[in-house]
Parts: sequence; structure tokens; C-alpha cells
Amino acid sequence: MSEPITAEDRAPDTPYRWRWVAMIILVLGFMLDLLNVTVVNVGLPAIQAGLGATSAQVGWIATAYLLAFAATMITSARLGDLFGRKRVFLTGLGGFAAAGAWSALAQSPGELIAARATQGAAAAIVAPQVLASLFVLFRGPERATVLGVFGVVAGFTQAGGLVLGGVLVTADVGGSGWRAVFWVTVPVAVVLLALGLR
Repeated sequence: MSEPITAEDRAPDTPYRWRWVAMIILVLGFMLDLLNVTVVNVGLPAIQAGLGATSAQVGWIATAYLLAFAATMITSARLGDLFGRKRVFLTGLGGFAAAGAWSALAQSPGELIAARATQGAAAAIVAPQVLASLFVLFRGPERATVLGVFGVVAGFTQAGGLVLGGVLVTADVGGSGWRAVFWVTVPVAVVLLALGLR
């Protein structure tokens, strides 16, 4: 029995049948990367109070994600070329979900900083695969439409994350307090991972 043909194996003139579904999964995956920056920043005062973190530790909680993201980005883009964008995207998404749960369960500022750095690295594995995959899956007018959607979603996510972070901390969902800002992305990442595998 022959191996199934993936979107990356198809000839350039053969549109991938499930490209619009793939687009939704890819864009939502990138949306989680952006959301995890702004939604957490709003919760920093509550995190500081809850963990007894110093001002310096709060700064690291905020920046560890971004530093790890920036440091990993170039390497992870190359990994997509070597091992396949879908495989690397899903690996990064799984790591992102696991690190999100670790962040939510952290018991000390140092542990949270480590978890945030891990999640930033996982996000950097996800991000470059998104645009690269979209460029493979779409062409012509469709590509322009997809890139337009991508830009709108990115802008909306950055603004919406601030609102969502405030709502989650204030609502104290299930008594989780600030931990809700980390839990919120975990089930979404798990669902995207399951859909991406299919």
C-alpha cells in the first residue's frame, strides 16, 4: 500500500483538497502564539501576588517567552525544511500545549520562568511553519485572500488578548485565578493538534 500524498508532495498545479481546513488550523495555531504574549501580560500583577515574585522575576516571566521565541525561530524554520512542515508544526503545537499546562501548574517564579521559556521555544517551532505552509497550499488570488485573513487575525489576537487576560483574571474561573491565563490556550492547542493529525 502506497504512502498517502501530502500537500507538500503534490505538484504545484494540483490544489490540495483540504487546504481551507488546513488554513484554519495553521492560522489558529499562530493565533495561540500571539495570544500567549498579551493575555499573560495582563495577569502579571496577579501572578506576582500569587507566587510572591520579585519585580525582576516578573520581568523574566514576561520576557522569557519572547527571548526563547526569538532565539529558536531561525533554527525551527530550517527544521521545517528538513523534516516536513506538518510534522514540525504538530510537534511544536504539542510542546506548546504541554508547556502551557506546566505554566499553569507552576509553584514558584523560577519554575514559571522555565515553563514560559519552553513555551516560547515551542511557539517558535510553530510560527515559521504557518506562513511556509500557506504559501505551499495556496497560490494566485487565493493566496492574497489567505494572507489578508492572516493579517486581520494577527491584529485582532493582539488586541483581544488584553481583554481576554483581564476577563480571565477578574472572573477567577473555577478558583484558578491567574492560572486561567495559561490554561485557556491548552485545550485549543490539543484540539488543533488532533485536527492537524488528521
